[in-house]
Amino acid sequence: MNIPSDKKHILVTGSHRSGSTWVGEVLSSSRQISYVHEPFNIDLHQSSPLQYWFEYISSESSETYQIRVAHSIQNHLQANYQKLFPSYKSNGFRGALATIKEVGSSIQANKRVIKDPIAFMSAEWLNENFCKYVIITIRHPAAFAASLKVKNWTFDFNHFVQQEELMQKYLEPYRQQITVFAHNPPDIIQQACLLWNCIHHIVINYKSKFPEWLFVRHEDLSSNPINEFSKVFNHINVPFSKKVRNYIKQSTQIVKSSGQNLPAKANIKNWKNRLFSEEIDIIYKTTKHIADEFYSSEEW
Repeated sequence: MNIPSDKKHILVTGSHRSGSTWVGEVLSSSRQISYVHEPFNIDLHQSSPLQYWFEYISSESSETYQIRVAHSIQNHLQANYQKLFPSYKSNGFRGALATIKEVGSSIQANKRVIKDPIAFMSAEWLNENFCKYVIITIRHPAAFAASLKVKNWTFDFNHFVQQEELMQKYLEPYRQQITVFAHNPPDIIQQACLLWNCIHHIVINYKSKFPEWLFVRHEDLSSNPINEFSKVFNHINVPFSKKVRNYIKQSTQIVKSSGQNLPAKANIKNWKNRLFSEEIDIIYKTTKHIADEFYSSEEW
């Protein structure tokens, strides 16, 4: 399929609540990179051809469908210069200046960072057609579950069941449990455990198949942001500028977390304050077979 792309773009994905937004914003603080927000988010883009949360698209998908999705993504990647004139008409010069701040980075930047955890299942397809660099963010399963609990974010596992290609390709080991959860959803902690396992089972697959991708843990970025983000910028071959360093320092001073203001480093273990000991025990036992690939016993 001939999709127009300069192959210079960057995909930041992983599970939701894993720091992908933070990574995308840090990258786009560089003058060389502009930010594209969640083209796979079906709630944000009503005209999108996508049908499912975590939609799986591959080179084996219908060519017609691939082209439709590719066209939609290409629209997100292009700078929206048409915003400038209506903004000037309605809000005058100040309005136009505000809009320039929104799209101006796209005008100057030669790279886009697509920040989209919902695009995770289609990361390989996006890598083939749009993104030269792929960054996968990873977060502790207990922190992930605690974040979903605070947000009260449930997941309809029918979005997996109805994607047979995804089930066969990646999620076969979890088919029975996914089907049960789709028909009879359990509590949010059990949902979070299965969702974390499904996603990180695929992360392990990606790590084996794509050693050139970058896999970063939220905890490492929070513990030593300057050093860890410098590695990220080195990986994508973009200068780690003073402007970027200042943005990182600013963004790690305070993290809004459940109504609290916490330094980013202090937020790493905040899940211990959000979860009951019984919930932590369930998460540990349910995710251990996958979590051991990413976290030591001391990190529980």
